[in-house]
Amino acid sequence: MLKKLRTLNNAFMGALSNGGMLEGIIQMVKRDMTLDFHIRANEVHIYYRGGRVLVVEQKNGSYAASFDTNYCKNNRYEEGLKKLPSKLNTSDDVSLWLDAIPFIKQSIDEHRGESEKLEREYQQHVVRENNNAAMDVATRSDYFIADIEYANVGRCDMVAFKWQTKHRSSPGKRVRLALIEMKFGDKSLGDPSGLVQHVKDVEDLLGGSDNKASFIKEMKGVFKQKRELGIIRSLQGTKENEIHNDNEIEALSDEKPEFILLLAAHSPNSPLLLKILTQMEADGLLPMKNAELKIAVANFTGYSLYDKCMYDLKSFKDTFAEQIGGQGKKL
Repeated sequence: MLKKLRTLNNAFMGALSNGGMLEGIIQMVKRDMTLDFHIRANEVHIYYRGGRVLVVEQKNGSYAASFDTNYCKNNRYEEGLKKLPSKLNTSDDVSLWLDAIPFIKQSIDEHRGESEKLEREYQQHVVRENNNAAMDVATRSDYFIADIEYANVGRCDMVAFKWQTKHRSSPGKRVRLALIEMKFGDKSLGDPSGLVQHVKDVEDLLGGSDNKASFIKEMKGVFKQKRELGIIRSLQGTKENEIHNDNEIEALSDEKPEFILLLAAHSPNSPLLLKILTQMEADGLLPMKNAELKIAVANFTGYSLYDKCMYDLKSFKDTFAEQIGGQGKKL
């Protein structure tokens, strides 16, 4: 069974909404496109360049605030940031944290300069490009990211709803669940948490009927709450954000979820990707039993996700033979 589901209770939602004590946090995220807001089990995590700048947790009816202090170790902001209130008892406490966010961001910038974690940073680019209304392309994406860094029975980098532009104004079970795994650079493909392990994780997550049902319920709840808070900004002020369209998410397609590989900075001179995919086929890991494998290709460049740019394994290997080490031959 899944652990505690990633949703916020009514009190937490009220505190984040208009007039609530934590409203300033939502307003900050809406103003600042470099920040990324995600829901956990009665917690919210706000990310910048893949690092947590703020965690707000509900405990016994009150709220606690923190951030990852490893980012400010031995820098000029460390002492000041350690004096921030751990409890959010008043709106003034919230304001102190909001005022400190630029200094926490600067600490993360300096930390990233010494120890880059590009994969997580690029995940945030994907969220921004597909969810953010300030970017015109976001309203035309076919996928909306509901969550990142999912970890329960299985793991995946991102969870999305495939809600194609051409379907968003008409009824029907046309919304499909999608799990996304992002890999930055060829070295990450074969490491212990590489493609093979992620395929196994997704099969475990979707394999049990109880797990799958709980997971889908969880992601529906997360997506609905983010829309209510205005966090899925590319749906704000559009026909697709009308209340009746919540029924679209409730009535998911009967199709298997997609499992999308999003491979950044792959070298076309490396045979590693082809080698791993071929070995997974030989080992019986592909085709997948509980999901449909897709490999994302950019629409020229960028991280907007479109159905037309998703390839199944055979068409991917045939179309991109040269780019994955096939020396131009059909595989």
